[in-house]
Amino acid sequence: MMRVAFAVLLVAWDSPPASAQVLVPKQTQIGDFGACLFKQAPRESTKLLRTVLDSPQEREAAKTLANGHTSCIRGRVISARSGAIRGAVAQAAFVRDPTLLEALTRRAGATPTRPPAADGRRFLIEYARCLVAADPQHTAAFLRTPYGSDAERNGFLAFGDTLKACMPLGEQYHVDIPDIRNQIAAIAWQTASDPKAS
Repeated sequence: MMRVAFAVLLVAWDSPPASAQVLVPKQTQIGDFGACLFKQAPRESTKLLRTVLDSPQEREAAKTLANGHTSCIRGRVISARSGAIRGAVAQAAFVRDPTLLEALTRRAGATPTRPPAADGRRFLIEYARCLVAADPQHTAAFLRTPYGSDAERNGFLAFGDTLKACMPLGEQYHVDIPDIRNQIAAIAWQTASDPKAS
């Protein structure tokens, strides 16, 4: 039976006094970072989105993009993981061009194909790839939800039986919604932009 764990990590934004400290969800900070990167460097951002997932090219493109626009950090504690940066940039691309998500909703869903058992990000990529292909309509709805919200959690659960159908047989994974959302966003962008690229 599939078990899904939800996690929201909180970190301090800047360093106000303890009595006035503002806690901002980590994914919200990364999302803002991605939006800033896409606004300042749309060409470099698109280059990152076109790389092969979890490849050396992706890591280099993410590093180059992030290091070239450090003003976007603005005191936040930002993940250095290329998957998180890529996911945030993909979300920003959907905000910049809403027709991409609209195009996704018009795609027919495919029969879920269970990915093989894998570890770490490789599992997340294959799981996300299955979800996006099987249910593009719910994918678009999920990606429209605010980070860290009840709507986001409910949007993920709205994939329903597809969550189980895309899970490797005999395996149990604790799925962190921000992590899986990053991979879903990246794959959804590739699918909406170039169906052959996902």
